[in-house]
Amino acid sequence: MDITPLTAEVLTNVDRATVAALVKNELPAATPATFDDAINTALADVENSQPESEVAAVLVKIKPAALAEALSAAQAAANAFDDVTKSVNKSVDRLDDALMAGDKNVFRSFSAARLRYTAARYETEARLNQAVASVYELQVRQSNYSAEKHHRRSGKFFYGMLASQMAVIISTFAIAARKRSFLWSIAAAAGAAAVSFSIYVYLYV
Repeated sequence: MDITPLTAEVLTNVDRATVAALVKNELPAATPATFDDAINTALADVENSQPESEVAAVLVKIKPAALAEALSAAQAAANAFDDVTKSVNKSVDRLDDALMAGDKNVFRSFSAARLRYTAARYETEARLNQAVASVYELQVRQSNYSAEKHHRRSGKFFYGMLASQMAVIISTFAIAARKRSFLWSIAAAAGAAAVSFSIYVYLYV
């Protein structure tokens, strides 16, 4: 069955945005958020599945505050489009109730136009929400890289602490051997046990 195009004449008591959406398939304006070059590069690298090393090299140059601002801008763009389509959505719902009981051909034309509008709106919302999700992913990756960096630093601190402990224990052994003191021997044994426990924790815990 052929469905005739919907005309503006059958749409009564609706605003221009609703008529444009249903008759011309023109959505209210959606303005995507804009990001700086570094963030755009990072987004492109993630989208194109570039190696983690390349993504990390770009992300380390981006300040967390810049990513937070980008996320706010992306969320604001998505919310702005949601706000401008609310009135159209309400008008479309009212038309659905009003036209359902009228001419069946007109209602079929309206239903087809409504499906086209809904599909186009969902596509635009998906792009805007994808921008939000992509910036979220950059934040997560940046946090992971920072955590890995701190983990490596903590490992180096551990080695430094272990070396200093061993130096103290060797000195304690030397003093214990020289003075042949029971207390110095206990201190040396305790130090050796501490170092052994530290090595055990690092290797197995």
